[in-house]
Amino acid sequence: MAHARPDTWRPTPLQELLVRAAIEDGERARQAWEQWIASAELGKLDAASRRILPLLYRNLQRLAVDHPQVNALGNSYRRTWATSQLTMRHLAEIVNAFEEQGITTMLLKGAALVARYYPDMGTRPMADFDLLVPVQQTDAAIALLNELGW
Repeated sequence: MAHARPDTWRPTPLQELLVRAAIEDGERARQAWEQWIASAELGKLDAASRRILPLLYRNLQRLAVDHPQVNALGNSYRRTWATSQLTMRHLAEIVNAFEEQGITTMLLKGAALVARYYPDMGTRPMADFDLLVPVQQTDAAIALLNELGW
């Protein structure tokens, strides 16, 4: 039986360039972008890399990078922005309904990150959300979610 390599969680060199291009500033970001785009095939990116594209787009836009592929990245950004807006609207409705019923909630994962660290919802892909409720309130939470059509 084959075993997974223990380091498969690490980013590839191409993924590292992508992240650097997406989060660094100035010339370092531009150099990472140029190296990345010279080797990357946008139509064949892995899922993890595709999730970085909206953040990359906004960084390249902020740096005024002029490259034909930047416009293609804008589609990823706009799709992410629209999906995240809808997701957060649904989340707000559920959290408000839970609050009205006295059900305590805690945001987890993407929703918590967006609320705290991503001032631009278009830069963080999020098509779902995770809420934690106290174990003694799970039955009430599930009943309310069913009542709300979830």
